[in-house]
Amino acid sequence: MEPWEHGALRQGDLARRVGSDAATMTRSVKRLEQAGFVRRSPSPTDRRSALVEPTAAGIALRDQVEAVWGRTRTHGHR
Repeated sequence: MEPWEHGALRQGDLARRVGSDAATMTRSVKRLEQAGFVRRSPSPTDRRSALVEPTAAGIALRDQVEAVWGRTRTHGHR
């Protein structure tokens, strides 16, 4: 949800925003990239960083993901 809201983010910044460690974020982004929902590209300002941004397929899922997220939050799942 973060890249939808904020655009391309450095992978490390994305991990911090969602409270994840770097290794977990790397695995998650890799799976999302393999599924075609995000793409990674080198950061133009930091050679050590990759930018993560949603693909057209990832953007197309936004409404569905937000609907599911809303249902889980309103049904007492904490």
